[in-house]
Amino acid sequence: MALETVYTETANQQIGTETIEDAEISNNSVLHGPKYSDLLELLGHDRLSERVVALIQRIEADLPALLAASTVSDLQTRAHAMAGLCGIFGIDRLYALLGEVESACKDDDWLKAQDIVELLPRIWQQTRTALRQKIAGPA
Repeated sequence: MALETVYTETANQQIGTETIEDAEISNNSVLHGPKYSDLLELLGHDRLSERVVALIQRIEADLPALLAASTVSDLQTRAHAMAGLCGIFGIDRLYALLGEVESACKDDDWLKAQDIVELLPRIWQQTRTALRQKIAGPA
């Protein structure tokens, strides 16, 4: 089966109450603005930028292992850890998807978890872009 066909079929499947098509997001819905603003006020632009750069590097390092997880337990553990990082920084969309992965794993629903995992690289790219835009200059 061609990759495009697999992607198209996956894109039409339900994830929770939302379809993958509904997962198309704008930069405005990737980050929780008030939480990011609170962090900016608390840390200042330079310190927050340093932490965001470190966060980006950490997720870039951890995401391949999450995508390659071969057991429900490993996937659940990795999704939980990454969701925690996302929650701290108000990375709402990725946080929600990782929570769905974790829930599917708790329900021992490997197929649902994998369907959601397939979305993570694209959502991460959108999130990384939004984060880089935020640290490009004071908000």
